[in-house]
Amino acid sequence: MKFRLDTRKIKILGNVFYLFYSSAVMLWWYFGKASVFTTIFLYSFLFLIAYLISRLFKTSIAQNLLLVAGSSLIFLFMGDLMLRYGFTQYHTYMEANGSFFYISPYNKVKRELRQRRKWGQKNLHLKIQKPNAERIQKSVNFTYIHTYNSLGLREKEISEPLPENTFTILALGDSYTEGVGAPGDSTWPVLTERLLNDQTQDTTVDVINSGIAGSDPVFAYKLVETFLVTYDFEMVILALNTSDIYDLFVRGGDERFTESGEIRFRNGPKWEFFYGSSYIFRVIIHDVLKYDFRFLRPHEIHKQEAKAIDLINHQLIKFQQLANKEDFKFVIVINPTLHEVKNNESDLESVETYARDSLEIPVLNLLEGFKNDSLVLEKGVDHVFWPVDFHNNSKGYTIWSKLLAEFLLKEGLN
Repeated sequence: MKFRLDTRKIKILGNVFYLFYSSAVMLWWYFGKASVFTTIFLYSFLFLIAYLISRLFKTSIAQNLLLVAGSSLIFLFMGDLMLRYGFTQYHTYMEANGSFFYISPYNKVKRELRQRRKWGQKNLHLKIQKPNAERIQKSVNFTYIHTYNSLGLREKEISEPLPENTFTILALGDSYTEGVGAPGDSTWPVLTERLLNDQTQDTTVDVINSGIAGSDPVFAYKLVETFLVTYDFEMVILALNTSDIYDLFVRGGDERFTESGEIRFRNGPKWEFFYGSSYIFRVIIHDVLKYDFRFLRPHEIHKQEAKAIDLINHQLIKFQQLANKEDFKFVIVINPTLHEVKNNESDLESVETYARDSLEIPVLNLLEGFKNDSLVLEKGVDHVFWPVDFHNNSKGYTIWSKLLAEFLLKEGLN
């Protein structure tokens, strides 16, 4: 007996599989993720459109056009794969550090909110890590395990209330403060606490690491408001860097917090799905249309950066008002990126000037200290930053803590 294929069933199964595949891709994108599977979907969908058009007209010309379209799409798909796996200049930061997915800075908040609900987090406006958990922080340069306490901080368990006769400092910031790129005992809050206790006799200093990877000044202020309900600390240090400009450009300010308890970022460009799916599209966006990786064209950069800096300054005013009301000292530390140290320029110079001169907030810009550090002068600045990830390594955080401890001792722990 000859084996006969049931083409009708195969077509049905193929259609069901494609619908399932398409739904999975769209669900990924709803949560801000695209990958090579999204690329496959994009090109197969374009071919499906061409096929349906050819079936609609049923002429020899339509069939020939289908053949041309199919051949062209195969050629473009192979070119897309070559750009994806053969070149790195069109990778996003996450992709360059080993992520399988393109992650949209605009849509990823949906995935984060979903995770927080699964944790049972009540206040969704609060950006923290998963409480009482461990997470593998991995890039192409390093792999470290981050351990989080019951508050979702990379910190030991915090006593409630805080110990008496202890000068407690709350360290706020993003991934640099959380200590991405270093083990838990080499973050700048830990190292700064150690140095301060070594140099003070009558005072015990406790620096609480409240840095959260992906945070920004708006999220940081929300964290302080929440902690003030339970804890009474003497100083708050807010770490700022140039990534805060981009974060606020994408996320906006306080308007991100909705009345329903959700978080909503600004909308990305309408073509972002194609950007996440196709490297050929990225070539067009960057090399032809001259958008940068923030999706800004040259004439838009200055205007959007100025708006973001205004948002940062607004948060600094709120911090200072809260400090006056709750009687804690507010300090700002500006940490330079590898690019800023190499180019001897600070993207947050105007923020530094405004905070120091207009708000009279103590500000430490680490740029000069990094440039003139003996290790950097001897071996170069690349020795204290990871080459692809761009966070500080343990040596970089050590420089940071030495400069900050010296600054705080001059300012006075009171």
